[in-house]
Amino acid sequence: MAWGDAPQQRVDLPRTAAAWRQGRFEDLNAILDDEVADRSFELTDGMVMDGGGWPDDAIAEVESVDIAGDSLTAKITIDYSEMIPSACADQPYSEHRRQALILTMDRGDNSAVVTSPEDEDDWTVADWNSAGDGA
Repeated sequence: MAWGDAPQQRVDLPRTAAAWRQGRFEDLNAILDDEVADRSFELTDGMVMDGGGWPDDAIAEVESVDIAGDSLTAKITIDYSEMIPSACADQPYSEHRRQALILTMDRGDNSAVVTSPEDEDDWTVADWNSAGDGA
C-alpha cells in the first residue's frame, strides 16, 4: 500500500479540535476515535491500492494519541476490503487490507494532515501492512 502523490491530504476533525482546545483530555481519545470512524472512507481516498482496486467496508481505529505542546499526533489503522476488478465485471475479487496512518494536528487547526508511517522500524508487526507477516 502506498500513499498517493498528493502533497498533503487533510481530514477535518472539528470535534477533536474543540475538545483539545477546551482541555477535555479525558474525552479526547473517544471523540477522536468516533471522528476517525466516521471518516474511514475519506481516509482511504489517497491510498494507491496494491491490486489496483478501491476500498470497501473501511473501519478506522485510533491506536495511540500523543500530545506534545501544541501538536497532536495519532497513530490509526484502517481495516478494509480492497475490491479488485476481475474478468467478471459484476463480481470483483476482494482482498483484506490493513493500513497504518499518522494524523498530525496543530492546536489551532480543525483538520489533521494524514501521512504514512515514516519509519517502519518504529512499528510493531501488528502495525505493518503486509498480509503475510504472520500476525
